[in-house]
Amino acid sequence: MNVAKQVGGPAFMDRVETSVGENQRKVAFKDPNYQRTKLTQDKKRAWRSLKQIITLERSMPWDKDSVHYSSIDAPPSLKPAKKYSDISGLPAKYRDPHTNILYALSDEYQIFGDLILKGEMADDKPKSQDSDSDLSETEEAYTLDELGEMYESANAVLGASDPNNCSYSLGYVKRQALYACVTCNGPDAEKAGVCLGCANKCHENHQLVELYTKRVFRCDCGNKKFQNACLLLPEKDAFNTGNVYNHNFSGLYCTCERPYPDPDDDDEMIQCIICEDWYHSRHSFGHHSDRVTIGDGSDIDCEMICEKCTSSCDFLKFYDHLRVPITIKPELASGEGSPNKEDKSVSEKSADQSEATNKTNELKIEIDDSKNESSQETGDSGIVMTDSNEANPELASVDTAATNNGCFVKSRKESTLPQSATLWVAGWRSKLCKCELCLNMYFKLGVGFITDDEDTLFAYEALGQAKLEEEEKEKEEEFTSMWSKLDHVTKVEAMISFNEMKEHLREFLLKHNGKVFRKRDAEEFAEELKAKRAKRVGHGIPPNSCR
Repeated sequence: MNVAKQVGGPAFMDRVETSVGENQRKVAFKDPNYQRTKLTQDKKRAWRSLKQIITLERSMPWDKDSVHYSSIDAPPSLKPAKKYSDISGLPAKYRDPHTNILYALSDEYQIFGDLILKGEMADDKPKSQDSDSDLSETEEAYTLDELGEMYESANAVLGASDPNNCSYSLGYVKRQALYACVTCNGPDAEKAGVCLGCANKCHENHQLVELYTKRVFRCDCGNKKFQNACLLLPEKDAFNTGNVYNHNFSGLYCTCERPYPDPDDDDEMIQCIICEDWYHSRHSFGHHSDRVTIGDGSDIDCEMICEKCTSSCDFLKFYDHLRVPITIKPELASGEGSPNKEDKSVSEKSADQSEATNKTNELKIEIDDSKNESSQETGDSGIVMTDSNEANPELASVDTAATNNGCFVKSRKESTLPQSATLWVAGWRSKLCKCELCLNMYFKLGVGFITDDEDTLFAYEALGQAKLEEEEKEKEEEFTSMWSKLDHVTKVEAMISFNEMKEHLREFLLKHNGKVFRKRDAEEFAEELKAKRAKRVGHGIPPNSCR
């Protein structure tokens, strides 16, 4: 299920003046990794702040006494350490494919990537008053697990999109990460969307509205909706007539027309797979997310269709057996966990009716008809529908157009769907009838994409993950090749430096156990390690006579 999470907001866009000259006013350091959030343990829209953090890092005045620091691409917690080659005394040959940071060794990258780059060394939340007493009102502490989930979510959304090139030349991309630029297009301007590459290059340091992913969209950057040309692809058509826009491009979401993140609302948001708008749980199911239980309460993959789209997609009433049940928890006390009167868009009766209808086929995909119990071979895919497929239906790929003289729905009875948003188990689209009549109906309703498995967010995330794994493999091969070309003395010195760093890091973690890891802690670690190595071998590099 596509679930949103509030992990940042407009505060990330507060720019900090960069000190270049001695006469310029020097400003206080403000680490964007610790902006106030409403982070909970629920999986939500964690990717939002990461793109903004990466954008901000390149212009922050990390060390106002040195203009060179402004050009160093490193995370906030380790900016004072410059590049890791300065710590090890070795040439920086290994480049992190995600942050573009140089490392001396791949093992060094792994350790720092797991412990320090994420901005947190504590195993859990702060355990003492000393650990969080000096946190300002604009700062928040994260655990490694929380930050790990944030980075995984960011990779899921951005992994399949190109961060360096404009996607305009690809035409109307089936699915990609998009942004709306508030700096270039104010609230009264025409709605427009830009791709990830243009967000990084053409709209760097601008106020961006992150739109998650949208389908069949062509990048608008540099066309007639903007005053400036695209820096990546200057020649573009005046308008992209095939693009579809909604109020998300103006920074508004749900039927309540509220911004995201909303400082006054922490309710979970879910994206509709049809209109691709985002909706609060209480405006989808009539109750706050803490009272809504999906299926049996376990973490399952499913897709949401909002109330309006459920009503307009008339054919869904023939596929009620593919729907995931929703259970509403009883109120704990008067006024506790209960929605406001204006939020009760769905009654308890509707939720109970939905639960009863799906009681016998919970979390199952079954295409079961008394007239079609025998095995049938599909016309297009050649997959045989057997009892084993029915027992594990989410793995079956059945062309339902081959049943019932060409149309699957002819043998189905209409069901009454609840007057609310509906949830559909992963893989349900493959069960939709694909006969000529039904396909024409889908296109007339404007949902021709619904039978395309590649349209799903699951497919998009899988593509991004495969791309990231391939990049990691290429970088590892590049490092292995570089390492094999080093002479024996350099390799020995590298391993000594690495083991020394690892041991010092272990001691440092024990020293700071249970405390929030902050910028000054990173500075302390870097300085201690440099001093320790300088004492051992001067500057950490063997003399030329030893090579």
